[in-house]
Amino acid sequence: MPLRLEAPPADEATRGGALQDLLGAIQGLAGPFQPLHAELNEDFFGYRLRLPGEELSLAYRPRGDASLVAVHRSGAGVRRYCLPPGAWHELRRGLAILLTYLHGDEFEFDHTLAARRPLLRDGTVVFQDRWWDHWEDHPFGTRGLTLGHHYRDLVHPLVQQVVGRLLPLLPPRPRIVDLGGGQGRLLRLLGLGGHLVERNERQLEMARHGQPEGVELHAADIRSIPDYAALATGPVHIALAVGSLHVNGMVPEHAWKLVHGLLEDLAPGGFLLAAGHTPFLLNADDLELIGYEVLNTGVPSKGQAGGQLRQLYLARRPS
Repeated sequence: MPLRLEAPPADEATRGGALQDLLGAIQGLAGPFQPLHAELNEDFFGYRLRLPGEELSLAYRPRGDASLVAVHRSGAGVRRYCLPPGAWHELRRGLAILLTYLHGDEFEFDHTLAARRPLLRDGTVVFQDRWWDHWEDHPFGTRGLTLGHHYRDLVHPLVQQVVGRLLPLLPPRPRIVDLGGGQGRLLRLLGLGGHLVERNERQLEMARHGQPEGVELHAADIRSIPDYAALATGPVHIALAVGSLHVNGMVPEHAWKLVHGLLEDLAPGGFLLAAGHTPFLLNADDLELIGYEVLNTGVPSKGQAGGQLRQLYLARRPS
């Protein structure tokens, strides 16, 4: 059973045609690239596509007056383009069509230097020393939804689906740790027990009121746990990082240190699963450099240009 998230079946001609349509749209819409746009290399969002026989990176940096795009194809070098105002929205439609045909291990939404880019309206980047008490009520998208809806209705059910695929590969009573698990909604949904690590007392108090059976609560900062295997009374089979190792959660250096130490606390063949609204602070290259085997990076598109979960990292400690 494949552990990647799979897109609906499509033949190679359809997939290749969608890719060529996207590249053609970039060339057709773009204006001349100016030297001042070299800043694109320093701070960007981007997609990395890993197709049979070819890798392609599509990086972009939205600006008020234009969008900067760099396309890197294996064997063809880097080409940079400047798109006029509004053109990026058209390219997003083409990208959404292409992502409809790609599996979860064939593309990655990668945010470089993520902690430098404010994603929230108040400009705050990291909430590591205080809790954003009303984060669940923060608007998400244009349909009157909130971040709370996003996690409960989209992120948590997808994590539940992936965990269900992992269970046949694990012992009957797997040891699960939820890093920064908040009120315990995810562990309650999974119904498998586990260990919830959370530093915010308000969230912990809400977790205690609805504490799921078999779940132990640990009042601690996830960065301060020296040994997760000791906390879980044995090597960890599944470590969940849902929104906790992401932008607005901590800085990249802390995420790297935590994920590096966690590798030794996982059982051989144990899994790290990371998903969230804001981008993951590491990417697939980071995880592989630390020593993980990366099995999934993205969530196949449903053909929509935005408003959906784009990242789900599933990485395994080699047996």
